[in-house]
Amino acid sequence: MFRAGTAGGVGSQSVGHDLRLSRVHSGRLGLLDFFTGSGPPLVAPASLPAVPKPTQDDGWGAGPEVVSSPMVRPKKKWGQNFLRNRGAVARIVAAVEPEAGDLILEIGPGEGILTEGLAAFPNEVLAIEIDPELTAALTQRFGDRVEFRCQDALETVLPTRPFRAVGNLPYNAGTPILRRVIADPHCRRAVFMLQKEVADRLVAKPGHEAYGYLTLYTQLFARARILLTLEPQSFYPPPKVRSAVVVLDPDPRPYLSDDLLGLISMAFRMRRKTLVNNLISWRGLDRADAERAVAEAQLPHTTRAEELSLDAFAALLPKLRRTIPPSS
Repeated sequence: MFRAGTAGGVGSQSVGHDLRLSRVHSGRLGLLDFFTGSGPPLVAPASLPAVPKPTQDDGWGAGPEVVSSPMVRPKKKWGQNFLRNRGAVARIVAAVEPEAGDLILEIGPGEGILTEGLAAFPNEVLAIEIDPELTAALTQRFGDRVEFRCQDALETVLPTRPFRAVGNLPYNAGTPILRRVIADPHCRRAVFMLQKEVADRLVAKPGHEAYGYLTLYTQLFARARILLTLEPQSFYPPPKVRSAVVVLDPDPRPYLSDDLLGLISMAFRMRRKTLVNNLISWRGLDRADAERAVAEAQLPHTTRAEELSLDAFAALLPKLRRTIPPSS
C-alpha cells in the first residue's frame, strides 16, 4: 500500500452494467470471472468460492468466503493486515467505478487480492506498496498488467491526472494518507478501508462524540459515506478492532481556506473548553475579541466546538477576522 497497509479496500452495493463483461481486453481477468471465482486464484493455493451475502449490520466476518494461505509473513512495522474476505473485495472493486481516462491508484496491494479485480478494468492501474518483498512478488505475478512502485504513500508523488484511489490503509498512517488524497485536485474518488472508529469520525454529526477536526476537514473536501463494516476475522492476521470501508467523493466547499482550517483546529484544541476559551490567543485574540466575535455570530457564549456545523464555522471566521489585532 501507500504506506504500511496491504491487501484491502472497499466495494459498492452493485455492479454497473458496463462491468458485467466476462472478459476485458488483452486476456485480462474479467470482473464477472473475478466475482464468481473463475480464473487464476488470487492467493495461491487456496480456491475462491462465490461472493457471499452480507451479514446483519452489513458486517462481514469469518466464514467460507475467507481466503487463507499467506503470500508473505505480515510485518508489524508496516501495520499489515491482509484482507481475506472475497465478498468484501467484490464490493470494493464495484465501488471504484472508474471512468474512461481515470487512473486507478491502489494504496497497499498487499497480497494482490484486490489488485486482481482492479486489473480487470480497462483503466491503467498503479499500485503503491512500501514492502519491497511484496512489491517484487506482485511485479512478478502481474507483469505489465499493473505498475507497482515500492514507495511510502505519505511521500510518493500523487498522479497529475484524474485518479481514483482505493486501498486498505494501515491504522498507523491511515488518517494522514486519507487527508492527503482527498485534498488533491486530481482525485475523483477514494475508497478506503479504515479502522471503524476513524470511519465513524468521518461521517459524524454535530454533538456526537466522534465529531471533530477530522470530520470537518473531510467535509471541506469531500462527501463521505460508510459502505460496509468488517469483523477482525476478515483479515490476516486479525486486527483487534473492527474495520469499515468509506467512499469519499470530492466536493470542495467554496469557502475552503487555510484560515478556516486553522480556526477549526484551534476550536477543537481542548474539547471540554468553550469555543471562546479555545480561541483565546489564536491570531493574537484576547478574551474580549473572542467573545465579541462569537456574539456577532449569534452564538451563545457557552458554545463548544462540537456543536457547530461546518457552515457555522465558515460564518464565524469573518467575524473573527474583524477582531484580529493588526500585526506589529
